[in-house]
Amino acid sequence: MFADLFKEPRKLVAVGMSCLVIGLVLPEFFHPASQSHLNAIHFVRGLFMGISLGLNLAAVIVSARQRRLRTPA
Repeated sequence: MFADLFKEPRKLVAVGMSCLVIGLVLPEFFHPASQSHLNAIHFVRGLFMGISLGLNLAAVIVSARQRRLRTPA
Protein backbone atom coordinates (compact mmCIF):
# COMPACT_ATOMS: atom_id res chain seq x y z
CA MET A 1 0.00 0.00 0.00
CA PHE A 2 2.72 2.48 0.96
CA ALA A 3 5.23 1.19 -1.59
CA ASP A 4 3.69 3.34 -4.33
CA LEU A 5 3.72 6.34 -2.04
CA PHE A 6 7.50 6.38 -1.88
CA LYS A 7 7.88 6.19 -5.68
CA GLU A 8 5.97 9.36 -6.54
CA PRO A 9 7.11 12.66 -5.01
CA ARG A 10 3.76 14.36 -5.65
CA LYS A 11 1.97 11.89 -3.41
CA LEU A 12 4.59 12.36 -0.70
CA VAL A 13 4.16 16.13 -0.84
CA ALA A 14 0.36 15.80 -0.73
CA VAL A 15 0.43 13.58 2.37
CA GLY A 16 3.14 15.74 3.96
CA MET A 17 1.18 18.93 3.44
CA SER A 18 -1.96 17.28 4.80
CA CYS A 19 -0.06 16.40 7.97
CA LEU A 20 1.22 19.97 8.16
CA VAL A 21 -2.31 21.38 7.93
CA ILE A 22 -3.55 18.96 10.60
CA GLY A 23 -0.67 19.94 12.86
CA LEU A 24 -1.31 23.65 12.40
CA VAL A 25 -5.07 23.63 12.96
CA LEU A 26 -5.15 21.01 15.73
CA PRO A 27 -5.04 23.50 18.65
CA GLU A 28 -7.96 25.43 17.15
CA PHE A 29 -10.32 22.47 17.53
CA PHE A 30 -9.19 20.98 20.85
CA HIS A 31 -9.18 23.17 23.92
CA PRO A 32 -7.33 21.50 26.80
CA ALA A 33 -8.96 21.15 30.18
CA SER A 34 -5.72 20.51 32.07
CA GLN A 35 -1.97 20.68 31.67
CA SER A 36 -1.74 17.00 30.72
CA HIS A 37 -4.24 17.54 27.93
CA LEU A 38 -2.20 20.51 26.72
CA ASN A 39 0.92 18.35 26.73
CA ALA A 40 -0.88 15.66 24.73
CA ILE A 41 -2.00 18.21 22.14
CA HIS A 42 1.56 19.53 21.85
CA PHE A 43 2.81 15.96 21.40
CA VAL A 44 0.33 15.17 18.63
CA ARG A 45 1.00 18.53 16.98
CA GLY A 46 4.75 17.88 17.03
CA LEU A 47 4.19 14.37 15.71
CA PHE A 48 2.25 15.66 12.70
CA MET A 49 4.84 18.40 12.10
CA GLY A 50 7.63 15.82 12.21
CA ILE A 51 5.82 13.48 9.83
CA SER A 52 5.27 16.41 7.49
CA LEU A 53 8.91 17.39 7.58
CA GLY A 54 10.06 13.82 6.97
CA LEU A 55 7.68 13.22 4.06
CA ASN A 56 8.51 16.52 2.36
CA LEU A 57 12.23 15.84 2.66
CA ALA A 58 11.68 12.33 1.32
CA ALA A 59 9.83 13.85 -1.65
CA VAL A 60 12.81 16.09 -2.39
CA ILE A 61 15.20 13.14 -2.20
CA VAL A 62 13.02 10.89 -4.39
CA SER A 63 12.54 13.68 -6.92
CA ALA A 64 16.28 14.35 -7.12
CA ARG A 65 17.04 10.64 -7.46
CA GLN A 66 14.50 10.25 -10.27
CA ARG A 67 15.85 13.33 -12.04
CA ARG A 68 19.42 12.03 -11.75
CA LEU A 69 18.40 8.64 -13.19
CA ARG A 70 16.52 10.21 -16.12
CA THR A 71 19.28 12.51 -17.36
CA PRO A 72 21.94 10.85 -19.48
CA ALA A 73 25.45 11.04 -18.04
